[in-house]
Amino acid sequence: MSQRESYTVMVFRNHTSPPRHFSVQKKTVKTVLILLAIFLCAQWYFVSEHLEQREKLVELAGLKSKLEVTKREASAANSAIEKLRFQLANMKELTTKVREMLGLQQEGFGDTISGQGGEDLSLVIPEIEFPPMTDLSMLSTAKTTLQQELAWLSTDAKVEYRDLRALVETVEQRRARWESTPAIWPVKGWVTSDFGPRRSPFTGLPAKHRGIDIRAKTGTPIVASAAGTVVHRKHDSGFGKVVTLAHGYGISTRYAHLHTMGVKVGQKVKRGEVLGTVGNTGLSTGPHLHYEVIVNKAKVNPMKFIIE
Repeated sequence: MSQRESYTVMVFRNHTSPPRHFSVQKKTVKTVLILLAIFLCAQWYFVSEHLEQREKLVELAGLKSKLEVTKREASAANSAIEKLRFQLANMKELTTKVREMLGLQQEGFGDTISGQGGEDLSLVIPEIEFPPMTDLSMLSTAKTTLQQELAWLSTDAKVEYRDLRALVETVEQRRARWESTPAIWPVKGWVTSDFGPRRSPFTGLPAKHRGIDIRAKTGTPIVASAAGTVVHRKHDSGFGKVVTLAHGYGISTRYAHLHTMGVKVGQKVKRGEVLGTVGNTGLSTGPHLHYEVIVNKAKVNPMKFIIE
C-alpha cells in the first residue's frame, strides 16, 4: 500500500515503550468525516424541527385560549342582543298601544317604519375544533354575523327612537292643548243665566248674553278653568273687578264681578288655581261670577268646554 494513499498514526504509550504504528487509508478518513457531517446535519435538522413544532404548539395553545375567550364574549353578546330584541319589541308594542289610545295613525309620524324581511337567523357561534387550522375561518364568519346583527339592531333602535320621539311630541302637544282648554267649572254654584239671547235684567229688553252667570256666595273661591297667564286685572264700570287669562291656541277666559282679585298681570297660573273670590262689583244684581270663553277673539258658549 502506498503511503500517499494512507495516513500513519503513531501512538506512544510511555517514554520507554516503542511507539505503535497504525495505517489508515485516506478514503476511510474521508468517509468517516462525510458520515460525521451528515450525522451533525441530521441532528441540527431534527433539533430545529423539534423547536419549530414546539413553538407552533405554544402558539396554537395561546390562540386556542384566545378563541375560547372570544367564543364566551360572543355568547354573552348574543344574549345581550336577544335582550335588546325583547326590549325593542316591548317598546314597539307600547308605542302601538299609546298611538291607538291617542287615535293616531302610523302615517302621522312620517316614514318611520324600517323595511326589513327575509329569514330570521339567530346568531350561533360555531364550535371550533383544534386542529385543523382551517376551522378558524368560522370565527370570522361568527364575527361578521354579530356585526350585522348589531347594525340591524342599531338601525331598528334609531327608527324606534324617532317614532317614540314623534309620539312624545304629539302627546306633549295634546297635553299642552288640554291644559289650555277651559274644561272645569270656575266656581261652585248654579247657573242663573245661560249663554245666548236673554232679557236684560236691567232694562227688560232682549239682549245677547256673551257668557254665563254662576251664582254663589260672596267670597266663594274662583279658580282658573285652564292653565294660562294673567293678561288683564282691572276694575271695569260694567264688569267691576275683572281678571282675564290667556291660555294659548287663541283661547282666553274672563272672570267678572269679583270681590277680590288674588293674581297679578303676567302671573302664570295652573288649572284650578285660585284667581279671586265671588263678588257683586260693577253692573250686577247680586253676588255671582260672569264667566266668558273667547276663542280667536270670538265669544263662545263656555258650556261647550266644561266637562267636570
